[in-house]
Order: sequence, then C-alpha cells, then structure tokens
Amino acid sequence: MLGESVFLGLLAATFKNGNMRFLRYVNVRYFWLPIAAFMLEIASEIIVSQNLLGLRLFWNEYYLIVQIIIYTMLVIFCYHNIDRRIFTLILVGILLNFAVISFNDGKMPVDVEGALSEGYSVEVEQLSRGLIVGHDVLDEETTRLKILGDVIHIPPPYPFPKTISLGDIVLSVGVFFFIFNSHKRRKTIVR
Repeated sequence: MLGESVFLGLLAATFKNGNMRFLRYVNVRYFWLPIAAFMLEIASEIIVSQNLLGLRLFWNEYYLIVQIIIYTMLVIFCYHNIDRRIFTLILVGILLNFAVISFNDGKMPVDVEGALSEGYSVEVEQLSRGLIVGHDVLDEETTRLKILGDVIHIPPPYPFPKTISLGDIVLSVGVFFFIFNSHKRRKTIVR
C-alpha cells in the first residue's frame, strides 16, 4: 500500500506542478532513518523466506526486537519532522501498526479466513508455515487488538491485491499528501 501511495503521490504532484523538479525542494530531517528501517525489513524478509544462514527460526523467535528497532527509527524520523502537520498523520499510522504488532509478539495478525475467501491460498499457506516475516495467523481467541491487524482485503480487480491494516491506510494517506503537497517554497521578498 505504501508503494502505491508513493507512486500516486509522485504522479499527482508531477501533474500538479508540471514536472518533477519539486523533488529538489523536499527537505526532511533524518531521511536515512526510514531508509534504514526499510532495509532492515527487506533483510528480514530475505532471512526468513530463504532461511539465510539457517536463521529463520531464530529471526522469527526474536522478531519483536527487530520490530522495535524498525518502529523506533520511524518514530524518531517523524518526531524530527513533526513541525509539518502531515507527519502527525504518518506517525498515527506507524503507531497503530506498532500497537498491534507489539501486543502480538512482534507479528502483524492476518485475517486468514478473509484472505482465503479472496483467493490468497498460496500466501495463507506460506503464512501458516512461517515463511512470511512479521506476520501471523489471526486467532480469534488469543490475538489482541484484532481490529488493527491485517483485516482489510483489497481483492482484484485492484492490480496489487492484498490484505492491509487500518494503520497501513492512515500511513499511506499521510505519505501521499506529504508527497503531493511538496513544492518549491516561495522566497519571501523583503522590502
């Protein structure tokens, strides 16, 4: 969902501004923090899906620590850019996702019944085998904060069908509007 928000934000802002030169004026502090968080997330996916160095079980066991590191970087990033109001919305999305993850041992609970009804049988099978990092099957009895889990299904004909959370939506809307509203700051004329 985040990838689509970035793409649509860039597309809409380019249409609004007539070109992509507005990107020169996008200035965020500690921009490397979300990049580092994203790289740690990608590394985690590779470690778990490929069982890199035989670390799959270890990584899954201690994934809450990895998530704490990732979300700490994202919160610090938002904190240092909170002077722009849109970062409040982005922070709310991050905190919604972190809340459900932290209450469920570092894993985002996924509504498997809904996913199966939408045709995600391969993904559900991978999830059940522990091959999808940071996610777990939503259990009606033991999962906490179920409503904040991946319970919203976006089926075809959407080109990238998926299951997302409320936090994903809030975060993606914030990122879209941050990119869309990025533009050249006008110089103040002093007289």
